[in-house]
Amino acid sequence: WKKGVTFGFDCSIGWPALSAQGFEGYVCNVVDSVGGMVALSTSSSCSNKIYMPNPAITLSSAVDGSALTFDSPRAGVLVLAEEAQHCVLSGHGIMKHGGKFYAVDDRMALVENTLAAPASGTPAAPSQWCANVPRTFLNEASCEFRSSCAPVSAGAELITVKLDTAGREVLWTAGRKRVYQVVGLQPRDAPCGRVSRWCRCSAEMACSASALNSSDAALLSAALSVESGWVRDVTVACGAAVPAGAVVDVEGSLFKHTHPQEYDVFDFTVWVDRHPGGSFNIEKWAKGNFSVTLPGNHQDLTSSVDRWIMGMDTGDIAYVGLSDEVKHFDELPASLQTDAVKHALAATASEEHYESCGSPGEVANDPRFGNRFGFRFNFPDNTDTYDNSVDDSDGNYDRMSSRDFAGALWLSMALKAKDQLRQRVAWALSQTFVASSQGKFDKNTEAWANYYDIFVRNAFGNFKDVLREVTYSPIMGYYLTYRANRASDSAGSYPDENYAREIMQLFTIGLT
Repeated sequence: WKKGVTFGFDCSIGWPALSAQGFEGYVCNVVDSVGGMVALSTSSSCSNKIYMPNPAITLSSAVDGSALTFDSPRAGVLVLAEEAQHCVLSGHGIMKHGGKFYAVDDRMALVENTLAAPASGTPAAPSQWCANVPRTFLNEASCEFRSSCAPVSAGAELITVKLDTAGREVLWTAGRKRVYQVVGLQPRDAPCGRVSRWCRCSAEMACSASALNSSDAALLSAALSVESGWVRDVTVACGAAVPAGAVVDVEGSLFKHTHPQEYDVFDFTVWVDRHPGGSFNIEKWAKGNFSVTLPGNHQDLTSSVDRWIMGMDTGDIAYVGLSDEVKHFDELPASLQTDAVKHALAATASEEHYESCGSPGEVANDPRFGNRFGFRFNFPDNTDTYDNSVDDSDGNYDRMSSRDFAGALWLSMALKAKDQLRQRVAWALSQTFVASSQGKFDKNTEAWANYYDIFVRNAFGNFKDVLREVTYSPIMGYYLTYRANRASDSAGSYPDENYAREIMQLFTIGLT
């Protein structure tokens, strides 16, 4: 229903009559205004609805907002003029100001974090939270060290986490992140002529040296002896006769060839949340030591390696590092760089410096203008949330599907922006570097605005910059299926070449 539309002539049976009938049911939809439509139904599926007018209510108490300063961008709406006043209203849903009552309408606040002015605030000034953007080729020239942020340094030492059982447990207890070590992957390819991983045999593994010819055994032993640690990665030009899973003697210790990702640590949080069998079916494998042991049988999948490749292909599993490796906080995937994780790993919260990096076009919103388009975002726990409380006097945007907001935003800029030549060049570029709005980002207005801004920013630049930014865009990474690509030596399977082909066929030389 169009927001603010009232009944006009009230043709309902009235609330007293409805109560007298002993109605019991569900509230299906409410238009937030006195006299607005309230849809009710006796069915939880909201079939066979009846409509009642939204009644006025009597308030016995409300927080006094008379001492606070507000802007009034339009009739019936107040916006706090100073953010620091917010604490006075904390925990209260109704406020009285100027003899009228107002209901709180929480909205999302976006932080100003541009290339020219990276965010540099503190939790005491919520409008200026510290940036959590990694250094990239887009922002490296403008990153700044700040002393006012909650930083990633602890005195002279950077915050670090060891990816052992204890470290993985901290990531779970502090940030509810499912960071697991992977075990149980069996090698398929012979180790020679490629990057191969070898693990020192433990007593439980009951290893014995493989029968190899002396030259191959010597080459492998020499390469492994140069490396250190219980897991070692080497590239050796040995013979084709060395089998997958071979065991060699290295200065008195036995090392066994394993899968190239055996004992790697990954953030499974998003993948677990989306697992069709429920998170329990994954978490049960990780109890105790935060390791996932992949079973070798699973319906139509023939081995644990098949399951693993299928999971990695979703792009929902983020590589963190090798088990027992020590990682700096700023080396962790962005999904793990949360305030909760940072403070759990830090010995003190009074660190001295933090590198703050901005993002192109990451500007703050002005609440006085209201919401003109729907906005989808993700909390650190990977739950999707929509801020679709749209403020528009004619109600046009309220009747839009969330999938249409990106198109409406583009149309508004294309028709009304003052830099029409730039907008038209950007449009032409977007018709070359095409991507589909169906799928991963179909409802993410900001993601599409960010992608289109590549062409707006570089309209009068050079083609190389356009191609580079498009290549690193998540939109294109998902659309042409190369997100989370890894070399065959590392992943154990051939990388996705879809995007490489499209660059030559569609985006550049038109190769046939």
